[in-house]
Amino acid sequence: MRAVVVNADCGATTNWQTQVYVEKVDGSRKTDILIRLDGPPGDMKYKISWLNDDEFLISEFDF
Repeated sequence: MRAVVVNADCGATTNWQTQVYVEKVDGSRKTDILIRLDGPPGDMKYKISWLNDDEFLISEFDF
């Protein structure tokens, strides 16, 4: 598994969105979105920490 951070431009009347999701790296490309934050990644403050092989923590972000 790996954590992936992407940004999405949602159109002219909305802000950028930062999305964090988990993706299997076994070739199946199965993904699950965990969180969407309002704003582009360069403007966002967040921290991703792997706790063990099956868990990670997303912290230090503003709602």
